[in-house]
Amino acid sequence: MNVFLLGLKVTDTAQESEGIINVLAEALPTSDRKTPTKVQLLQQKDHYVGKALQKLEKDQSILAVGLVKPTPEGMLKMNTMMVVNKDSFDDVLAIN
Repeated sequence: MNVFLLGLKVTDTAQESEGIINVLAEALPTSDRKTPTKVQLLQQKDHYVGKALQKLEKDQSILAVGLVKPTPEGMLKMNTMMVVNKDSFDDVLAIN
């Protein structure tokens, strides 16, 4: 697994299964010609990042940091360690 920092657009609201929050998103493409990579953001429901994932809305742009593992289907599964949106940007500035 590798740690990635990804700019994403949320494509579906959060779903919960067995205490795990799951949010589907697409990587923001660098140009109009590129096909966006699908990303599945995962975290425990009670984790502070899991609570942040539950608040994400469809079509919202975010920045996500986490351990990423590719799937055979071409999707990236991210064990999310941090999620930043325009309302929580100050949280990033506080990280040393």
